[in-house]
Amino acid sequence: TAQGAIVLWDAPLAPDLKQFKLFRSGAGGKAVEVAQLNATFTKFEDKAVQVGQSYFYQVAAVNAAGRQSPLSDPVGVV
Repeated sequence: TAQGAIVLWDAPLAPDLKQFKLFRSGAGGKAVEVAQLNATFTKFEDKAVQVGQSYFYQVAAVNAAGRQSPLSDPVGVV
């Protein structure tokens, strides 16, 4: 959007899913964590981006034991 980037994802069917972690990187940059969201969320609006810049997002799931899944494939937003 003109005010930020909206990222959507499908939640895995895991009964012990606790939260999602969302990571952002710029073109060629290292992914940094930008949010930790309750497992009921499958949408994040990132208002800390600049219009005209390219960003890449990845999501990881975290279970109740604190184990984090591998990062998803990156999705680009301009």
